[in-house]
Amino acid sequence: MPLEAVFFDVGNTLITTSEPEGKVFQEIASHYGYTLDGLQAEQSVSQMYRYYESAYGNDCSFWSDNLQVRKVWLDMYSLLCELTGITEQAKQIAEDVYSYYFSAEAWQPFADVLPVLQELKGSGLVLGTISNWDTTLRGILQGIGLGSYFKVIVASADVRLNKPNEAIFALACERLGVRAERAIHVGDHLTADASGALGAGLHAVLIDRRDRHVGYQDAPRINDLRKLPGLIASL
Repeated sequence: MPLEAVFFDVGNTLITTSEPEGKVFQEIASHYGYTLDGLQAEQSVSQMYRYYESAYGNDCSFWSDNLQVRKVWLDMYSLLCELTGITEQAKQIAEDVYSYYFSAEAWQPFADVLPVLQELKGSGLVLGTISNWDTTLRGILQGIGLGSYFKVIVASADVRLNKPNEAIFALACERLGVRAERAIHVGDHLTADASGALGAGLHAVLIDRRDRHVGYQDAPRINDLRKLPGLIASL
């Protein structure tokens, strides 16, 4: 049965940060008079994400509510302040970092994204996104030149559903007018993307850019998006 549609996750699948996160944090902190060591800032960012994975790695439900998304990330950036020894004005610094990362200037497409989107769209496939993101997603995609490629943009906080909940995949298929078995979802997260899509009856592809999941067999795994069109043609 031929595929008709391709859905994409967004963060770490289509887009990445424009600048290293430690550098951004350094620059924002400097506006408040703090001089941070670059290595310490990067290590603290890594420690912050280890905390994120331990606290939220298996529970993405906060992504279904915009206020909860805001709270989680403000808590994360407050932790980053704590890890780097910032005490005074930590709340305002956390707010500034949060605002920056939910704006288009913070993001850029991976180098392999635009050629693949153009190829897939040119082949007649309809494209969409299904992402655990807050209500800024559409504006960010438009701001970095990707919005026009997608017929539907489904952000979890907009629809009050989050991956890996099967309902968000079903909703995206309904909005696109495609049956689940004729759609494929591409994402970087084992549970939210691959397992979620398979559970909802879609095909799935794991994009594993850093080869962290070698040996994964539940769905096809690629480390470069340019391998996707050939993979789709083989299904």
